[in-house]
Amino acid sequence: MNKLKIFVLHIIILSLIIVFSCVKETSTPDLQIDYSYFPVDTGYWYEYNVTNITIDVATSKFDTVNYKLKEVFESKFTDNEGNESIRIERYIKENGSTKWEIKDVWYATLLQNSVQKVEENIRYVKLIFPVKLNISWNGNAYNIYSNDNLPEYEITSLDEPETINNLLFDSVLTVTQADNLSLIDKLYKTEKYAKNIGLVEKTEIDVYSKFTDNSVDIMDRITLGTIYKQEIIQYGKNEKK
Repeated sequence: MNKLKIFVLHIIILSLIIVFSCVKETSTPDLQIDYSYFPVDTGYWYEYNVTNITIDVATSKFDTVNYKLKEVFESKFTDNEGNESIRIERYIKENGSTKWEIKDVWYATLLQNSVQKVEENIRYVKLIFPVKLNISWNGNAYNIYSNDNLPEYEITSLDEPETINNLLFDSVLTVTQADNLSLIDKLYKTEKYAKNIGLVEKTEIDVYSKFTDNSVDIMDRITLGTIYKQEIIQYGKNEKK
């Protein structure tokens, strides 16, 4: 009888583990968790300077494109998963132009333990909560790159003061999405978030060099690749109507 009770107890425990492991993350934020590094609400807007460099030595391509980018957290809606999400309208303005033109529409969803953002129809886990220094997670868990053995996202700095385009932010969090370097290639991606504001800087470097001279920095011997830099220049929040 004792063995039977022990067996039944083990079955119950195993069942509970399976049930809790399959529970979907709730869309209801926890009031005790600080979500201020990634505000998800209507009214927020951001303007950035963007520099996008494309290099292809084989075709003599050395292109540098500069423009301004605006993101507007425009309205709320319910996504396909039944979660409340924010529609993000993205506009671009060429240097010298006075007219904003719609570029695309993304959206963001704040869940209890994470914030997810859909960019070009690809879902990324941008942050997990509560935020902690050196905590890591699979930022591609819900997209086509989930099985590509990509590096995990990691919070590599937290609550640090930083100045970007003469704007002083007293608390900035850095998410390092990739930091791989070899003799022939470099993949480096980071996003920085300021408390009570949101994204203030984004960097993506994905370059290759056919030259293996390790006495020369790979950034000085690029033969193919792209460099993307996005830095905030102003931001605000419109009052709800």
